[in-house]
Amino acid sequence: MATRAVAHSVTMRAPAEFNAVLMDALYAESIRLADAARRYFDREGEADRERLDPEERGSFACESLKVTQRLLHVGS
Repeated sequence: MATRAVAHSVTMRAPAEFNAVLMDALYAESIRLADAARRYFDREGEADRERLDPEERGSFACESLKVTQRLLHVGS
């Protein structure tokens, strides 16, 4: 592991290792966000969905798919 010391005894990681750590963290966060969005659209948003008329429910369903798809694309 290539590291170099910086001021205040903080060590910096080599760029390739830093990128791998950053990508792992971003991937994990995007999956958590996608799961939270899916959970809202599937369960927690049920009360909100019930207040919508049928046409708005269709739009709600399409938007929920778009949101989760975009979050999963971030992860990939």
